[in-house]
Amino acid sequence: MEEKTVFGRWAKQGKLLAMDEGKAATQFELVMDFLHDAGYNHYEISNYCLPGYESKHNTSYWQQKKYLGIGPSAHSYDGVSRQFNVNNNALYSKTLLEGRIPYEREVLTSANKINEYIFISLRTSLGCDLAYLNRYFDYDLIKQNDSYQSTANKESDYNR
Repeated sequence: MEEKTVFGRWAKQGKLLAMDEGKAATQFELVMDFLHDAGYNHYEISNYCLPGYESKHNTSYWQQKKYLGIGPSAHSYDGVSRQFNVNNNALYSKTLLEGRIPYEREVLTSANKINEYIFISLRTSLGCDLAYLNRYFDYDLIKQNDSYQSTANKESDYNR
């Protein structure tokens, strides 16, 4: 439970107890079996759908597509940077009335984009597409891994 959420505050106050991890895993497996038997696809770690009804919104994130978020707490992505609107409704409204949009902006490096693609894609049933990495990021994960292994082996030779 995240600290700055209602559940996090309740847990800190003793109003809500965290579930035993084993029990949570068992319940997750029951849900997976039930939805599978009902014809649902488990297409992302926390998402299920009937065939052909995958979330277009989430899929945009996973495929690094541009998107526009409007309103408090909304996020946008223009292919270069990510923008986060403030999450305070009153501040958001006040700032809009002043003719400004209250946001923070994060410019993503090539390494940020590659890392995000790899980590996010591993959450999906499609997995990480090495050809996509090559095509869109000019990044060869296999070659990078071979280079890393070669460097790691050289470093371990020095430690003998």
